[in-house]
Amino acid sequence: MPSTKYVKYTAAVWKTKNLVLANGQAGLETDTKQIKIGNGMDPWNLLAYYHPGVPPLEELDPVYALDR
Repeated sequence: MPSTKYVKYTAAVWKTKNLVLANGQAGLETDTKQIKIGNGMDPWNLLAYYHPGVPPLEELDPVYALDR
């Protein structure tokens, strides 16, 4: 089974470097343990954190979300 390789930095270093990850490439914040998945275009600071099982914001019903 192939191993998963992450680009790893602290949250502060990610914020400063603001790298663009390749499409599907994972980046790990070593201090917060949060992950972002690259799309090959957007820099780190524009990517959302990855949360398995949670749909992207654009797929949520905005009326439902506001009622909560």
